[in-house]
Amino acid sequence: MMKIVAQQARSLNDWAYLAVDEHTHKFIQHEAGVFQDKDTEELHQMRVAMRKLRSAIIGFNTSLNLPKSAQQKKISKIARTLGKLRDLDVLLEIIDRKYLPDLPTKEKNKLKQVIKQIQISRKET
Repeated sequence: MMKIVAQQARSLNDWAYLAVDEHTHKFIQHEAGVFQDKDTEELHQMRVAMRKLRSAIIGFNTSLNLPKSAQQKKISKIARTLGKLRDLDVLLEIIDRKYLPDLPTKEKNKLKQVIKQIQISRKET
């Protein structure tokens, strides 16, 4: 992909590649943090960047000539996986902060088993 500085962008094609480049860079910027899996915000930001990238590709479709690896179907598949992971993260956070603290001990133990199952599902995703 050619590197275009915003001041040099003169055509729709230039702006299209500029948008794809920007959102791809933001997506990749969060990759290491997602693989470390220490901060759920990294996954969230990666997912946001992916959604913006997908929107740019859809919006500028007529101006782009992207390789097969960057086609919308492949990007959508990655976005769905990120979405599933994010949903599980949000579910775990809600359970941990909202419900777990107020439950009786016996129910806490059952809910902790549910949390373990969700964490296993998350790792398998």
